[in-house]
Amino acid sequence: MDKAIKALELKFKAKVYEKNEESVYLSVWNWGDWEVPDDTMDDAEDCDFEVLTETSNNTVKNIISELNKEYTNVSISYMVSEKNYIDFRIKKKEK
Repeated sequence: MDKAIKALELKFKAKVYEKNEESVYLSVWNWGDWEVPDDTMDDAEDCDFEVLTETSNNTVKNIISELNKEYTNVSISYMVSEKNYIDFRIKKKEK
């Protein structure tokens, strides 16, 4: 698991924010390109919600796919969260 953590730290500059026996959680702020979704109301008071562009999202998917092939003892997943964060989870696979 340590090698997978290091890979995410190097590729995304992600930082570990939680670690337990089965999983490690990392996060990175403002990696890649972001945009306001088309369905967001223009007159909304708090219009700071953004999503990854299709290109940046595909880049993350490709990197995660390659890491999952390289580090077969863990499962790596990601999700986009508020305020332009990408959250990663590295979970030990059942033996």
